Amino acid sequence: MSGYEIKNQKTAVCPQALLITADPAVEAAVRPMLSPAPFVLDVAALDRTPLPFELADVDVVLFSLSAGDVAEAAQVAALRQRLPYTPIVLLLPEGVETAVFRSAYPVQDYLTLGQFDRRLLRRTIHHACEHIRLETELALLKRAAQQFTSTLDLDEVLDAILEQVRLILQVIACSIWLLEPGTDELVCRQVTGPGSEQVRGWRLQRGDGIVGWVVAHGRSVIVSDMAADSRYFGGVDGKTGLPLRSTLCIPLQGKQMLLGALQIVDKEVNRFHDGDRQLLESFAATAAIAIENAQLYEEAQREITERRRAEQALWDRNEELARLYRASDALLASNVPELDSLARSIVQAVQHEFEQANCSLLLVSADSDVVQRLATAGPYTDAVTQTNLTLSGQGVIAEALQGGCAVNVGDVHAHADYLPGWPEAHSELVVPLKIDTRVIGAIDVQSPVRHAFDERDERLLSNFADRAALALQSVRFFDETQRRARELDLLNQIIKASKTTTNEDDVFRAVCRVMAATFDAPMVALMLLDGEGAQQPMHAAVYDAAQETFGVQPVPSCVAGVCLSTLQSGLPLVTSDLAACTHCPVAWPLRAHAHPETLIVPITMRGQMVVGNLVMHADGARRFTPDDVQLARLAGEEVGRGLETIRLYQQLQAQTAELEERVAERTEELRVVNAKMMQVMRAKDEFLASMSHELRTPLNAILLKAEVMQEMEAMTPRQTRSLQTIRESAQHLLALINDILDIAKIEAGQMTLDKNQVLLQDICDGSLRLVQQQAQRKQLGIVTQLDPAAQVIYADGRRLKQILVNLLSNAIKFTPQGGRIGLEVAQDTAAETIRFVVWDTGIGIPVDSQRRLFEPFVQLDGRLSREFGGTGLGLALVRNLAEMHGGKVRLESEVGKGSRFTVSLPIGMRPAPAVVAPPARVEPPPLAAQPTLETAGQQPTILLAEDNAIIVDMLEEYLISKGYGVVVAKDGVDALQQMRQSAPDLVLMDIQMPKMDGLEVIRQIRLERDAAEMPIVALTALAMPGDQERCLAAGATAYLSKPFLIQDLMRLIQQQLADGVGTGVSALAAP
Repeated sequence: MSGYEIKNQKTAVCPQALLITADPAVEAAVRPMLSPAPFVLDVAALDRTPLPFELADVDVVLFSLSAGDVAEAAQVAALRQRLPYTPIVLLLPEGVETAVFRSAYPVQDYLTLGQFDRRLLRRTIHHACEHIRLETELALLKRAAQQFTSTLDLDEVLDAILEQVRLILQVIACSIWLLEPGTDELVCRQVTGPGSEQVRGWRLQRGDGIVGWVVAHGRSVIVSDMAADSRYFGGVDGKTGLPLRSTLCIPLQGKQMLLGALQIVDKEVNRFHDGDRQLLESFAATAAIAIENAQLYEEAQREITERRRAEQALWDRNEELARLYRASDALLASNVPELDSLARSIVQAVQHEFEQANCSLLLVSADSDVVQRLATAGPYTDAVTQTNLTLSGQGVIAEALQGGCAVNVGDVHAHADYLPGWPEAHSELVVPLKIDTRVIGAIDVQSPVRHAFDERDERLLSNFADRAALALQSVRFFDETQRRARELDLLNQIIKASKTTTNEDDVFRAVCRVMAATFDAPMVALMLLDGEGAQQPMHAAVYDAAQETFGVQPVPSCVAGVCLSTLQSGLPLVTSDLAACTHCPVAWPLRAHAHPETLIVPITMRGQMVVGNLVMHADGARRFTPDDVQLARLAGEEVGRGLETIRLYQQLQAQTAELEERVAERTEELRVVNAKMMQVMRAKDEFLASMSHELRTPLNAILLKAEVMQEMEAMTPRQTRSLQTIRESAQHLLALINDILDIAKIEAGQMTLDKNQVLLQDICDGSLRLVQQQAQRKQLGIVTQLDPAAQVIYADGRRLKQILVNLLSNAIKFTPQGGRIGLEVAQDTAAETIRFVVWDTGIGIPVDSQRRLFEPFVQLDGRLSREFGGTGLGLALVRNLAEMHGGKVRLESEVGKGSRFTVSLPIGMRPAPAVVAPPARVEPPPLAAQPTLETAGQQPTILLAEDNAIIVDMLEEYLISKGYGVVVAKDGVDALQQMRQSAPDLVLMDIQMPKMDGLEVIRQIRLERDAAEMPIVALTALAMPGDQERCLAAGATAYLSKPFLIQDLMRLIQQQLADGVGTGVSALAAP
């Protein structure tokens, strides 16, 4: 151990002093102040060897001066040399000038004898020890800093740091852990001591082990016994296999960031103390600066290297581009759009630029895996040039084509798949030609030198190959475009010929001329089968281009020969044997021409059925190319399509003529049927009108008679009940008639809704009043529930009441005596609808019958119809009226438990926030209470135009009893005459009048000057859609449909007379 290390440990507890004095009195005075007892020496004994103790055990020297002369100064200087790290305190005699000794002696402090006590002595010793420690640390740091800054190599800096640490603290091992940029992991960058190789390079996360904890918290730590510490990490701390016990770990803090940690370890427990920590922290600060400088230098060197490498790569790239541009000049110089010429230019450019012997360009066939060597440069032999290569075969070229990547073989003879070619080849570079990812060929370069091609050559040739592929593809596209243009031109001419006429011979003549001109063929023939099958008879259309003659002749069936083979196989054929084929009937028109080659292609319909052959002869030495065969095959298909179009057109013409005849017949049938339907519709309307008139007229008489009798005659209770029965029966019959007429109006689209804001409370109350008597007769309980939020709806109040009354009547009808029915009204705010629910506890409806329930005139069960009555119109009206309001009806029912009908109607226009008060109901006084006109001194005259004698008698009697003057007219002509003679105040005009109908009478009255504003009330029993509008349009001021109540008639008369000139138009429907 170093002397410094020993003193640092002892002075931290109780320093051992050495008292040097020749005066026993000084010894006697000082010894009691020191503990432990000091070593005591005479000044002369310093030179004695050996001493009775080890100087290394001395922590502080107390040197007592006697004279302070030069000799004593020399003794102190010698002592300093022997104990460089031990503090020296001078004990001066009294009366001596202290300033002289402070500057002349190399000591840390001094005391004057007789002027200090035990406490001052101990404090002076402590200060001297601390002073020497600081001086020593400063010297060590200075020396370490000099060594650190002597190099900028990071490894050398780390070695120097660890060397200084081990020299100063004499530890068994020490290590430096640095944070790795990017990963933020701790790496053991350098380590010294036993087990170094096991730890060097290890990685830790922040927080793992003692080192990780120090880096995570940025604080130094002294661990007296590592095995007992919770931060002990066996994966690293125990990796060396040594019995390590204590450690001191210091964070390495750079100027801007934490760099890592410095760790020293020892096998002794409690090996390190706070003084070591302070020294090592000072040392670590200097070391961190050196490490940071070395890292910056290393980063700068790395950047310089990268920059030089990038500059070299840029230079290489520029050189490659220059070579690439030189090689690309060949592509730009080749302006002729010919594939062979371009290929030769490419291989010559590659051979020149790479200065290699052999180069070849290969292309993959578009429709097979054959690889064609299109161009070569160099001493390739004929055998090599004609070598058959395939995409799926072996060899370096096949390997590049299959993999789509460059293949660089440094020694071809060592390559397992090498196919021998050029005998002098030793290395080979093959680069694929690609369009996007599709391989279209390859460039093959060979050299007689092994490993002739490097990465730069591979990259350069690959870049050139990309440009070459584009150039080749462009030429291919040009050739393909030319070929396509030729095809399209031929096909367009054939299509044009097929569309200009529907005559087959004219089409064949035009097609033969086009084919002869396109293929420069002296003779063209079209041979068509007359039936299905290759051996059917045919007819031949032959065109001689030289003579410009065309003829069509029948040909016997083909039983053998090349033409038959084409008919059977459906494949094109090029042959030289057709002219010599004596057994082939298609050859006879061509035997006079000695032509070397004939092209036969099938004529197909619907893409597969062969219907004939297209035959062409070549002129002179010309040979048919694969492109010619392909073009002729397409022509054969197009001829087949044209022929199919002609035949389909002919069939279509025949079918069209037949269809037109059928359409004419069917049109006539439909005309007759439509006429009958119109007649039936008119008959239906007439029937409904007649039924309405014929039923409403007697009903009107019955109701009027019952009402007048009930009012004007005294009756017994039995008679009153009988009259009530008569009125109810008439009202029931009237309801049936109204339902039928409403259905007719809806079907004719002539029913309109009179929508207004309607109070739901009034509608519900009115509906319940109308059915209350029926429910009471069957002793049914009525349950009502009205949502307070449901107050107003925008609807036709009369039709809404009709919906509810129909549903409630049905519920009463089909609910047994003693049951219950209900009406519920609720508002759905989200859906903006009002739901009306009518339910009962009646017989219920089967599920399979519910769908038909809303159809007109449908009774689900004849037994129910006989038991409960009804026409089956009520629910149909409910659904139609709900749908006219924009709503819907839903039914839920279970047999034996009852039914539940839900009508959902839109609320419509939003009501005003204020609650709408119901209008005051003004009930008309009973007729008996109404004053007669006689008592009032008034006698208006009423013209009653009515052809029914019963109604005339009742109305005349009743009107006279009320003080009116009555003039009766039995037909339309009589009514017009009576009007002119009696000048009535009001006219009651029945529309169905004999001789002249009521509408015409009204029109005639309006033509009279004095009657232009006379009140006219139209009375009609038709009540069909549009009746009211027709009456008002004719000139009536009011409208009343039969049957009507006498009270309604009287109110209307009074209103019209009160208005005088009919300022408002009134209309009353039948009750």
